[in-house]
Amino acid sequence: MMQNIKKILWFNFALLTLGLIVAFGHTIAANAVVTTAAEMAPQPEEKPFVGTDILGVASRYNAFAADKMIIDGTAINDGLEGRYAAGEFEDLNNNTWNSGKSPWGSVLSMTDPDAGVIPVTPLITTNKIQRLKADNKTETGIFKDVYKSAGGQYLYNGQNQLVANNLLDWYTQEHDGWDENEKKTYQHLGDILRVTDGKAEKVGQTADFKKNQAVLQRILSANGSLPSGMSGQLDPDATDASNYFYAAKLQIQAISKYYDQLTTKKTGQDSENVVLVNSQVDNVKVNEKSNGNTLNLTVNLYLPDDYAKDGNYQKPPVLLLGLKNQSKQFNVTVNVHNMDGSIKEVQAGNDSYPTYAYAPYILANWDGINSTDLFGGWNGSYKMNAYNKDNQEIQPPSGTSQGQLYSSHVLNNFPNVSTSGDDSVEFKLANNGLSGTILVPNASVKQSKPGAELFGSVITGKDFYINSSLPVSRLISSSFDFENIPGDIFEDLKRPNPQATKVSLKTDEDQSAVGMSVGEHNKVPFSIKSVKELAPLTLDADILTRNQDYQVWYRWKNASGDHEWHNLADEKSADIDWQYDAKKQKYNHITIPDLRKLQDYSTTLKQTSKSSQSVDYLPTAAEETPYLQLQRQNTFELLVAPTEDGSTGKEVKIDPEATDQDLEDYQITTIDLAEKGNLEFTVPGQLALKPDQQKQTLYQAKFPVTIKNPWQINYRLGLGFNSQMTSPAASVLYPIESNADAATFTIDKGKLELKAVPDMDFGHFTVPEVVKGATNPLTNTGGALTVSDFRGSDTTDWSLSATTGAFKHESKSNTINGTIDFTATNDDGAKATGTLDGAKIWTSADAKTSGVSEKTVNTTDATTLTLSPQGGVVSGKYTANVTWTLDDTPTASQAS
Repeated sequence: MMQNIKKILWFNFALLTLGLIVAFGHTIAANAVVTTAAEMAPQPEEKPFVGTDILGVASRYNAFAADKMIIDGTAINDGLEGRYAAGEFEDLNNNTWNSGKSPWGSVLSMTDPDAGVIPVTPLITTNKIQRLKADNKTETGIFKDVYKSAGGQYLYNGQNQLVANNLLDWYTQEHDGWDENEKKTYQHLGDILRVTDGKAEKVGQTADFKKNQAVLQRILSANGSLPSGMSGQLDPDATDASNYFYAAKLQIQAISKYYDQLTTKKTGQDSENVVLVNSQVDNVKVNEKSNGNTLNLTVNLYLPDDYAKDGNYQKPPVLLLGLKNQSKQFNVTVNVHNMDGSIKEVQAGNDSYPTYAYAPYILANWDGINSTDLFGGWNGSYKMNAYNKDNQEIQPPSGTSQGQLYSSHVLNNFPNVSTSGDDSVEFKLANNGLSGTILVPNASVKQSKPGAELFGSVITGKDFYINSSLPVSRLISSSFDFENIPGDIFEDLKRPNPQATKVSLKTDEDQSAVGMSVGEHNKVPFSIKSVKELAPLTLDADILTRNQDYQVWYRWKNASGDHEWHNLADEKSADIDWQYDAKKQKYNHITIPDLRKLQDYSTTLKQTSKSSQSVDYLPTAAEETPYLQLQRQNTFELLVAPTEDGSTGKEVKIDPEATDQDLEDYQITTIDLAEKGNLEFTVPGQLALKPDQQKQTLYQAKFPVTIKNPWQINYRLGLGFNSQMTSPAASVLYPIESNADAATFTIDKGKLELKAVPDMDFGHFTVPEVVKGATNPLTNTGGALTVSDFRGSDTTDWSLSATTGAFKHESKSNTINGTIDFTATNDDGAKATGTLDGAKIWTSADAKTSGVSEKTVNTTDATTLTLSPQGGVVSGKYTANVTWTLDDTPTASQAS
């Protein structure tokens, strides 16, 4: 009789914004979550900014100088784009404004009503426009050249606005005395000042300064001393707005200090650099390697699934770095894992420029850079990489870089750099140089290197010298993204806790071991398949201390329930080895020689299967081995936590009865431990009966019985024959009658079963790949394919095949055809391979189950999915059925 066993699996596709993304497999929720937050960073009492404008009044400007913005128009070839604000605008020479090479670009405000772009005004905000060097030109000539160059390019384009208090004051006073020719000459000046449409503004009346009025006034009033002649009261109607920009200078300094104190170095730390994350980050790994005057700092940031979906990004992930190292060669690399690589196009004029839509926000406090010499001679790198949920690197679109794509979410704070007089700091902007907004509260900044302009905005509390172009691709597309950032984004930042970076479990029973790296797994199975004797079960764990003292607790979960947490340091009888690292002056490795010696380990055995056997006739040559298969099941949890709360200084106490929710701030590593083994008896199938010397009619037999009892448990064994047994050679062999102590063996025919089939995840395909046809390897290797055959050694044949259906779109009628070429192996040499199109991929001859065993093979990356070329491709989720068929028919011989 043919036995067909079918199991249907549903494989899901997942969709990202660009292209067709293919991801097979089920989502499995882990019971223990590795968290990275323990020590709360210090928080200031009062924020120096309003709402989401976390850079204060300068938040929405591409360049902001609280003192002067000094421009050399003769050195600018590609124009200046974006929004600019400064206490004063100066010309580095006499030809900037009317040299025929206007410094202003053609896009400026990102205002293009036809493209649906919302105007952002004003473009230029200043208290005063003037020349650095005086000449014989009249004021009227100077002002005219601000908005119209000799080459005919106007700052005014119908939407732009210029706010300049001294220029508005001059225009208002002089306008009534102009003749018709003069009025015509200055028509566009009136337009761009918005006098002609009645919307002229002074500095204090602009939206940016009005929003920050209260904060600026508070900061200004608290300063105590003001420059001579400056009013301490901010008046939006005043002609002289120098106190607004002085208040902006103080605000920029306060904001820089606010962010810097978040990474204030904790006393006693042996690492200079500090890493903080918020609750939207699953895990963070920090690796520092030094070599002479070079330091390489690598930060791996792990984001939660769907952090960018369903409103989750309203509280985006945050990484805060306190970079205190002063090495000349300081290389910083940030790798973001499980990232949504969706691209957002920033519109500017008739063009758009790409940036990541869902990047984490990265704030770097460059505390180690404290002089202009060191800053100018910095030879390091600042790199950012992105990896998708399958840990494949996300490649930037052609013509862009990771630095550009990340830049709208990156803020670089330089609190310790200062200049005086005409000195300035100049950014070295080679490949892998700084990207993102630059905040320099106490130093003047110079931008003068052509071809390597900054990706990001510049905010300085002093002067900004512009000696090269600031084009739209590098400025507007890299404007800091305030759209998704809440004002309290930095209020739950925490230092990563101590954690176990690798846990390994091994035993001599079957020479097996498992290693687990934190951040990749936090719960793993560990199975001892064949217990031979109760040898020690040894656990090793590496501890990343995070420069903190830590404590380690454990508990068991088993048939008798969830037990209490125990402090590992109290387990004196377990001979735990705490290994000391003299260089780091920390105990950073623990070895538990035998987990079975820890409290609450369950010794309860459960019978999982059995085999009893009977001998119908004597003699028979083969030995018989009846057995009981027994299993011991325990779940072991290891908890690593700091001994002191970094935010309060209080001792961290672990309640022995604490729940997983109580301990969600700390790392819990979970190991499901299954120990299997047989209680076996091997008896001969042939007995040599000899007559008793005294009673010739009584026959006796002596024979060995081999007993394997790895569990070291009590048992009782009885041997005998039942009264129905007869011998074909009755004249020689006599039946042995049963008695009260006799036992009979009966073999119950078992089942042929398909116990497990693997989930398969083939990663991502893009639309161009699907159109042309493409092949991807399996990414989640190690999936189990298990066939169990305990029908007996007289019924041993079986074969396994599988068929893959078409992949169907989740909501539309579109389908995609694909072919899965399957390969699974194990350490014993067993192999299942073939195309999942109905052909046989595994047989009893390959598996060698022989009717008395179970065999498992695990998928490898030789398993591939090939998508044939498609005419029309619709991105989205696709679903396919895989049908597995297990037949108990003999395997047909292959034709040669």
